[in-house]
Amino acid sequence: MAVHNRKSVSAKLLGRRSPIFDLEHLQLFCPATGRLLLERAGFRDVIVSALWNRYPIHYWMKLLPLPDNVKRPLLAALKQSVIGKISLTFPPGNLICFGFK
Repeated sequence: MAVHNRKSVSAKLLGRRSPIFDLEHLQLFCPATGRLLLERAGFRDVIVSALWNRYPIHYWMKLLPLPDNVKRPLLAALKQSVIGKISLTFPPGNLICFGFK
């Protein structure tokens, strides 16, 4: 399973302004709860790790908690520029949890 990590760097730095806190995500996990959930469901050899995401710079900018009057023109400029189309890969706050039955 892939879930948001409530103990991620983005959550620690941005608090409730982190993009992982929204109406679409009714439950957040941390490595310990991700592991526990799978183990209680009967999975063994559970592995929990950071999930790395790859998106263009303009997408990452969209997730930042900036005021709309700053974010809108910045996003418009990035979507039109070569820089905004460059993809970056890093672990923004997701976990990948898997195990075997």
